[in-house]
Amino acid sequence: MQRTLVAVFDQPAAAQHAIEALTIDGFDRQHLSVTRLPTPVDDPGQQAPAATDVADSDGVFAHVRSFFAEIFGPHHALQPHHLERYSDTMRRGGAIVRVRVEDDAGIALARRTLEAAGAVDIEEHVAAAG
Repeated sequence: MQRTLVAVFDQPAAAQHAIEALTIDGFDRQHLSVTRLPTPVDDPGQQAPAATDVADSDGVFAHVRSFFAEIFGPHHALQPHHLERYSDTMRRGGAIVRVRVEDDAGIALARRTLEAAGAVDIEEHVAAAG
């Protein structure tokens, strides 16, 4: 049975490093993804939103909801406190990595690789930022 692991990173570069490490460990690139908020570097024609615009908009919540809907299905309701924690990470410039695995050995390997690449404990992360 296929399962999904999700890991949070403070910086998109760290998340990308995790993807590379997972690939080296033998995970199929098609089973890996990174999500983060778009930046002007992604689309140079776009002007960056002011920090308050991003923080006050529902856009971050929608982005996080969409990410989790891809995993759990469109009718899954993410708990408000989880939505806020993941959204806060995104607003601060972080990224979320998703890994689809086939078995318990894959879960254990992915978890070790993500931790070694710098995944943060979202509960500790929120408490420290709070």
